[in-house]
Amino acid sequence: MDLNVIILAAGRGQRMASQLPKVLHPVAGQPMLARILKAVSGIYPKQVRVVVGPVGTIVSAVVGKFKALCFQQKETAWGTAQAVLTARPEEMTGDILIINGDHPLIHTYDLSQFIRSYHKISADCAVAGFKNSQPNEYGRMIFEGDQLVDIAEAYEVDKSQTKNDYVNAGIYIVKADLVQKYLKEVKKNVKEEYNLTDLISILHKKNYKVRPIDVPWHVAFGVNNQRELAIATSIAFENNCYKHLDNGVVIMDLKSAYIEDEVVIGKGSLLYPGVYLRGKTKIGAFCAIESNAYIFDSLVKNYVNVKAGSYIEGAVVGEKSVIGPYAHLRPETVIGEECRIGNFVETKKITMKNQSKASHLTYLGDAEIGKQVNIGCGAVTCNYGADKKKRKTKIGDKVFIGSGAQLVAPVEIGESAVVGAGSVITKNVPKQSLALERNDQKVIKNYKPKNKDE
Repeated sequence: MDLNVIILAAGRGQRMASQLPKVLHPVAGQPMLARILKAVSGIYPKQVRVVVGPVGTIVSAVVGKFKALCFQQKETAWGTAQAVLTARPEEMTGDILIINGDHPLIHTYDLSQFIRSYHKISADCAVAGFKNSQPNEYGRMIFEGDQLVDIAEAYEVDKSQTKNDYVNAGIYIVKADLVQKYLKEVKKNVKEEYNLTDLISILHKKNYKVRPIDVPWHVAFGVNNQRELAIATSIAFENNCYKHLDNGVVIMDLKSAYIEDEVVIGKGSLLYPGVYLRGKTKIGAFCAIESNAYIFDSLVKNYVNVKAGSYIEGAVVGEKSVIGPYAHLRPETVIGEECRIGNFVETKKITMKNQSKASHLTYLGDAEIGKQVNIGCGAVTCNYGADKKKRKTKIGDKVFIGSGAQLVAPVEIGESAVVGAGSVITKNVPKQSLALERNDQKVIKNYKPKNKDE
């Protein structure tokens, strides 16, 4: 049978106290809506439709990455029932799974179990529920025997229901023809809203089989303010840590290791406190990533030591290399094996072959660097011209670049050449040669600075 998904993401999120739409607030590096879309994609629905609010054009960029469709709810239309109607359920067949876009801790497994239970009990409609000792703002599930007859929103709960701790988790699955036939019968409530939960009582009165399905508490965890966002993020990071621990990664402090969902880490690697691994980063086996290292969309191969405070983005680091402390590898940096990029070295769009090193206080941009090259302290590849164009520097194998040298691109330094300290090199240097560029030193004896008053 066909399975369609409607994600409700039109909430204004006023309690977030932010101009950013609520569903775009990140949890462990991913927008909440993206996390829901990722979970939904794993159950292989026929179609996914996302209902967005007046700022839907901002949200649509996230939706488009998952090949889902956006439907913009009118600003004057309020309530979850109206939101579902906005997604045009009359075009759907089979079953419709309805889910909120601000429940970021849901995983594909949770949805698969929910759908499996729905088919097992042969219900016409099922609602996810769980027991909560502090129901607060959750809607209460109301039963007659095992039949779910209604859902009372928190503001509708009367005294007889105040101790009811079985609450609505905000996930529904219902036959498409029942949505098409009865959702329009939902009436406005005291808040002038059309609630999807009212469909439950309508279906019960029409003698359809409506049942609750138990789900874990995290499925129902919704984000409505910045505090809840922070809690969700903390839980997501902690879950990711547990996943890597189970795969043989050593993490010194779970409270301060920040690992996003798509990061891959090899067995035996060690993470010090304060590490942040983002995006599609891949860390090899037996690496040591020291405190406050930030690695984003990068490949770090086996046996690498990334020292404290280093920032790596869009780069590749070869086996047995040492990076940092406080190194900055910018996008399109490719470092070979057994290399050393030392403290306060910045690289951008370079390739460095095996066993080369730049130990400290150096900038290397738009450069090709050969094997066994030694680049001294304070050396600079001058890649950016007054015409705002970038030019390349090429350095051959076994070259020695002295401290404070400036290589003005475009320029090539031949194999085994030596560039003297403090030289400004503007012309190509042949292989196995020494290049010097210095003015004669002047010494003025018995020098006395002038008095400012003279």
